[in-house]
Amino acid sequence: MTFHINDWKIPGFPKGSRQPLYMLGMLAITLVLILGIILGSALKSGKRTDGLYYQAAGIRPDAQLLRIEDQIISAEEYLYWLAYDCEYLIANAGQIDFSAQVTEDMTYAQYVKADALETVKLYAIIRQWAEDNNIQLTEDDLNALAAEREQMVTYYGDEKTYLQQVQILGISEEAFDAINSVYYLYARVFREYTEGSLRPTDAQLTAYGQSNGFHTAQLLFLSTEGMDETALAAQKATAEEYAKQLKEAEDVAAKYAELAAQMNLPATEVGQTFTADQADSALIAALDAMQDGQVSDVIQTEKGFYVAIRMPLDLTALAKGQFDDRLAQARAGVQIQYNERLYNSIDAGSFYEKLSQGREKLAETFSANNPNDSDDAAGSQANNSQN
Repeated sequence: MTFHINDWKIPGFPKGSRQPLYMLGMLAITLVLILGIILGSALKSGKRTDGLYYQAAGIRPDAQLLRIEDQIISAEEYLYWLAYDCEYLIANAGQIDFSAQVTEDMTYAQYVKADALETVKLYAIIRQWAEDNNIQLTEDDLNALAAEREQMVTYYGDEKTYLQQVQILGISEEAFDAINSVYYLYARVFREYTEGSLRPTDAQLTAYGQSNGFHTAQLLFLSTEGMDETALAAQKATAEEYAKQLKEAEDVAAKYAELAAQMNLPATEVGQTFTADQADSALIAALDAMQDGQVSDVIQTEKGFYVAIRMPLDLTALAKGQFDDRLAQARAGVQIQYNERLYNSIDAGSFYEKLSQGREKLAETFSANNPNDSDDAAGSQANNSQN
């Protein structure tokens, strides 16, 4: 920005008066304020030099790597999920050349970095929504977290060995506990949005369901896959008999429950809720032509026969669906501030290779210092990172 002091006009200051001196003072104040905003919003590089993540990535664990909404994401949190993604990929695909292309525009290294970013976005949004709506962990949640930790201590034999396992992961216990707590925080946020004070009104949910093509129905399904014509005819006759029984029943709900149990089908009083892209088009067309409570004739699809009872839209299911949609939209549109120098310096392949080497070396050190410990620390770290 270029400041042209003499071009500025201040009411009450005639041209040629002390306006330039006044504006010099105002300019100095403005520059100080701008500099303060810039420095205040800058993501810090951190001070800590402990842990395997620092050794593997050369980034201080407490460095502020990202700002997502009002949430600061430390390097430690991001690298935890990056390591998790690398482990998951290798566990499912074998040894990976991270420089190889997954797609025309993306290498494996870029893929795991992007996936780790999606995870921290999700966690940040949940924390943000919780803060915005004063949603906190309950005493039961904290007790459950403590019980999980105690289970892990028992599994590894003692407190010391458990803490060594966390060290082998590369993360501090504080950060590890904070990440694990989001599972419970998510449940609290989800419950508040679907059952509590943040739940949309019934009218809003109904409008959401209708505009997004949701249907609720109780279904009986008889598969026809692999059947010859004789078996197909017999299956259709069975479906027709079920439709007849339902239409003639005095208590349709009881008859449906009886038939569903007879067929070993899951059944609820409210039915199943789904969208048009989740069901066969013939089933959707039939439901669209029905009224709530009406029993269908036999509906033939490519994979089998349906007999359906159209039900009122399940508002509880819609509240859950709308929450999922809102969360997906929030993740897609969230504003992210990067500590570009640090984030761009992360080479996923090099990071994971150094991390794996550091883990093996640290596990060997702990094993040498704990000769009675029979657990293979290095071998168990991948499972630990998923807890």
